[in-house]
Amino acid sequence: MNTPSWQLLAWATVIRNVNDFEPLLRDLEYLGSTVQTSDDGSGLASGHTVWATRPGKDRVGLAWEWAEVRPGVPTICDSMNVLSNLVVLGADGAALTGSKRMLYLNNVLHELDWQRTIRRPVQRRQDLLAA
Repeated sequence: MNTPSWQLLAWATVIRNVNDFEPLLRDLEYLGSTVQTSDDGSGLASGHTVWATRPGKDRVGLAWEWAEVRPGVPTICDSMNVLSNLVVLGADGAALTGSKRMLYLNNVLHELDWQRTIRRPVQRRQDLLAA
């Protein structure tokens, strides 16, 4: 993965009104994932994934930890721990914090086809381990 998930916190902060940020996030593209296999013998994979809009003045990124609950079925590990450089403003102009902000970020995650995208690096990892 070229962009470590924690690096998003160093990107410039992007501020969007709650009514204006969803179109921006529809432009998210997959940047990469880390993949590791469990040591417990289950063969299940886990890791981090990073998605971002195209480079530019207002580049927005999202990153989160994921884990397979069974082979080929990845899930978000902690929906309250999505990293992003995005600040979402409510209707009153104040920044949303905590669970309110996470609600909006999670809505974006659930619109992405990230599970299917994660399966490719997981399969590559399994192929390398089997070789």
